[in-house]
Amino acid sequence: MAFLDLQLLLLASAGAALVMLARLPPATPVYGFFFDYWRHEPFFHLGADWTLRTLAGLYGLLPLVLFGLPTLLMGLSFGALQRAVQDDPRTSGRKVGLLQAANILGCTAGSLATGLLLLERVGTAGSFGLLIAVAGAVFLLVRWRAAGATRGLALRVAALALVLAALPANQALWSRLHGITRQAPPAFIGEDASAVSAMFPGEGERWRVTVNGLPHSWLPFEGIHTLLGAVPALIHPSPEEIAVIGLGSGETAWAIACRPETRSVRVFEIAASQERLLRQVAARAPFPSLVELLQDPRLRIEAADVVVTGAPGVPPATDISTGAAIEALEGTRIALDGAIVGGTDELSDGTAVSIDDGSGPARIVVGPDALGGARADLHAGPDAGARGARRVRRASARAARRRRLAAAGRPRHGDVPAARGRRGPRARAPGHVGAPAARAAADGDRARVAP
Repeated sequence: MAFLDLQLLLLASAGAALVMLARLPPATPVYGFFFDYWRHEPFFHLGADWTLRTLAGLYGLLPLVLFGLPTLLMGLSFGALQRAVQDDPRTSGRKVGLLQAANILGCTAGSLATGLLLLERVGTAGSFGLLIAVAGAVFLLVRWRAAGATRGLALRVAALALVLAALPANQALWSRLHGITRQAPPAFIGEDASAVSAMFPGEGERWRVTVNGLPHSWLPFEGIHTLLGAVPALIHPSPEEIAVIGLGSGETAWAIACRPETRSVRVFEIAASQERLLRQVAARAPFPSLVELLQDPRLRIEAADVVVTGAPGVPPATDISTGAAIEALEGTRIALDGAIVGGTDELSDGTAVSIDDGSGPARIVVGPDALGGARADLHAGPDAGARGARRVRRASARAARRRRLAAAGRPRHGDVPAARGRRGPRARAPGHVGAPAARAAADGDRARVAP
C-alpha cells in the first residue's frame, strides 16, 4: 500500500508542478523572475555568463521545484517496493535484480513511447495528462482491489482528477514558457519529436522566431541572414541548384534564391513544424518577402537532419586544385582541370597519370570502367617541361619501389605513390583500391577528371 500511495503522490506532484509553471500570475514573487527571463530575447549563456542569481534560478531553483519532490518519491517508492516483496533472505538477491531490471525496462519503454509516439501526437502537456491518467487509474484500481472502496480512496481519486483538470493545454503551456500573455495577435507554436518551434509578436511590428526556446531569427527579413544567403549566391559563377541547411524564418533561403538562373532551392530543416508555422504567420501578417519565398516554385522544404546528395552509390565530384588534393580525399570523386605532366602507368585498378593545374601535381587513377570500358589514352603534353619530366621520373621511381615492396610481400598503402604539391602536404588521387573510379576526358594535353 505504501508503494501505491507514493506512486499516486508522485503523479500528483509532477502534475501540480506543471500546473504552477503554466498558471501562476506573471507577477508572482520569484516566479516573476522566470517569466521575465522567458519573454526577453537575450538568453543565459552557460559557461560564458556567471550571473549568480540567474545561474541559481535556472539551474537550481527551477529544476528543484519541477523535479525535486517527484524524484524523492521515486527513491522512496523503490524502498517501499523492496520492503513489500522481500520475505526470504535466500531469494533477496534475485528479487532485487528482478525489480531493478523491471525498473530499467519500464524507464526504457517509457522514454521510447514518449519520444517516438506521444510527443509527436499529443505534445508535452498531452503526454503528461495521458501518463497521469493511465498510471493513476492502474494504481487506484490495484489499491481498490487490495483495500476496497474507502474514504481514502475517494480522496485520492478526487485529488488526481483535480490535477488532470488543471493541466494546461499544449498551446497554453508553451505560450507561458515563451513569455506570451496576450492572445491577439496569436502566437503560433508547433511541437513534435524534433523540436518546439514558436513564432509570435515581439516588439513593434517584429515577430520573434525561436526553436527550443532559443532566439533563432525574426520577421520581417533584415540583417545578417540576408547577407548569409545573398553573398554566396552572388559570388558563385552559376548557382543553378542550391541546398540550404536550416529554414528558420526563411530569410537565408529567400536571399540565396536571388539569381534568375537558380533552378531549385532545397531547404533542410530539422524542426519539422517550421514550414507550417511560417505559412500561418504569412496568413496573419503577410510580410512581402516571406510571401514571395513561400510562393517561389523553386523552393522545396524537407524536414530532415541528414543530407545525402548524388545518385545512390555514385559520389558527386568535388572541384579542387591538385595542390589541395590531400590524403583525406582518397576514395572521393574529384574534378580536376590541368596539364598532364606525368606519363601513364597501367595498374590493376586503372591508368595512372600526373596532372598539374598550376598548383602542384596530383597522381590520378582513371578506373578501367570510367570511359565506358575503353582504356584511357592519356599522355603528357608538350608543355610539361623539364620540371614535369623530373617529377615523372621521381614518381616512377617511387612506383617501382612500391612494386618491389609489394612483390616482397611487405605492406603498402595504395598502388600509386603520392606526389608532393606546392600547397598540399601529400597530393593523392581518389581512385585507389576500393575507391570509386574517376572519369577522364582527354583533349590534347589537357585532362578533366569528373563523375
